[in-house]
Amino acid sequence: MNSIRRLLGILCFLSGLAALVGTLTYVTRDKTDGALFRPFYDAPAGSIDVIFAGSSHTMCAVDPAVLAEQFGVSAYDCASPAMPPAPIYYLTAEALRVQSPKAVALDVSGAMYEIKTGGPEFLHVQLDNMKWSVIKIRAIRDLIEDPDDRWEYYFPLIRFHDRWKTLTPEDFEPVRGNTRGARIRDSVFQVTETPEIVPPSYTVPIPADAEAYIRKTIELCQSKGVKVLLFNTPDLAGALFQGRRNAVSALAEEYGVPYVNLMYHLDEMGFDWETDLFDEGHCNRAGAEKVTVYLGRCLAGMLEAS
Repeated sequence: MNSIRRLLGILCFLSGLAALVGTLTYVTRDKTDGALFRPFYDAPAGSIDVIFAGSSHTMCAVDPAVLAEQFGVSAYDCASPAMPPAPIYYLTAEALRVQSPKAVALDVSGAMYEIKTGGPEFLHVQLDNMKWSVIKIRAIRDLIEDPDDRWEYYFPLIRFHDRWKTLTPEDFEPVRGNTRGARIRDSVFQVTETPEIVPPSYTVPIPADAEAYIRKTIELCQSKGVKVLLFNTPDLAGALFQGRRNAVSALAEEYGVPYVNLMYHLDEMGFDWETDLFDEGHCNRAGAEKVTVYLGRCLAGMLEAS
């Protein structure tokens, strides 16, 4: 009997300790961009038609409100700044674990980059806002090479324990957001020189990590019967980055999925370099509406066929 009481006491202590650590972790962790992805978990199961998976290019260029209003499509931007294809793969896997979308629109802007992650600052934003699951554990083990560095992702309190000095009342409130993952900007970037658009035939090999995780994301979606649309948003990228994005066409053809490289549809969209960018790499509100409407038309046909 004493052994049972002792065991129950230990279990109660451990449960209380876990609850305390969980609360302290939530309060102290950096909630940057938490209002973008975290509310994804609040969406009713089966309520999202399309997942837009990508980086800040997606957040700034795809407005789910426009898709809902003009096409009756329920969408969510599962995106985060400085997110190459490797973490995008895991965020997509998490989105598919929680929802059952008809399609995933995958932004391949990350095909430009030779890095696997954007570094700890951005990786914490991406991983800390994911709920605990096998997918999150796999992501930590894959994306962080040094086992010693993984501990701060398992226990973010290690990194943020001294943030108590700068806490605000908002840190004690639940993370909420109503933009469905989008971050739409109103300011206009003053373009001094418009980019020279390279021909579609001009390609540059995609970095190995980027190609591997784009493939994994496509294969994951196809294994679940989810349609895939690859896309790329307009920006002021030079020939090297444009060439890498062009190389995605071969992947699209190999997997039998459409690829909409919007650098070659500027006139159809009515895209204007002088009015439609927030900075060199991202659309503002005017550009986002044009991009969203164009992608919405592409997706409408895919969804009708499903």
